[in-house]
Amino acid sequence: ADEWTGAVTFYDHAYFFKGEKCYKMYGSRPANFSYQKLDFGLREHKSICVLHNRLYFARYDGIYASSGTAAYRISDKLGSGDYFNCVGFGYDKRLYMRCTYRDDNGNDSYHLYTFDIDRGVWHDESMRGNIISRTCNVPNDVLVVDGDGVYCLGGTFDTLRGYSKPTDDGIAVGSWYFDTQDFQVSSVNAVYISRLQVNLSVEM
Repeated sequence: ADEWTGAVTFYDHAYFFKGEKCYKMYGSRPANFSYQKLDFGLREHKSICVLHNRLYFARYDGIYASSGTAAYRISDKLGSGDYFNCVGFGYDKRLYMRCTYRDDNGNDSYHLYTFDIDRGVWHDESMRGNIISRTCNVPNDVLVVDGDGVYCLGGTFDTLRGYSKPTDDGIAVGSWYFDTQDFQVSSVNAVYISRLQVNLSVEM
């Protein structure tokens, strides 16, 4: 059976995806719910990204965009291979899609693709070899989690704040510190704590 692969809200409608189909829901309560079946599906739920009134996502044969009722492939210039393990997110007017790409010869490669939605131009910005596992939108920025820690996108992966790198024994180390001054509200580092617990080992 065709399994459910993801869901998203877009333009006040709920969209429920399967591998080859999408169900666009209408109505405000169970008594008046209805749906429209659309002829496009979704491969992986992490690839879904809503950016500047467009819905972006990955299918088996590429990366697609949709205005809500039809979808069209935008990744033709990237190649005709297979896209999987996709994580999509947006920053400013750029779509970011982290993918494993398998070419027609069966060779895998890892890429961070960016798509300029104004110019319709793709770039390969695969500066890091790690797999992006999670993303989180914050005011004016995007936080990205990969195998080395948490990154603040800020327009480029070279911008790095609050970095914490795990060691071989699983313990995260980094240049964290506490500051008692007033925090700026716009700073992603403005973290407030209500309780601090310190564990000490003392030789007697």
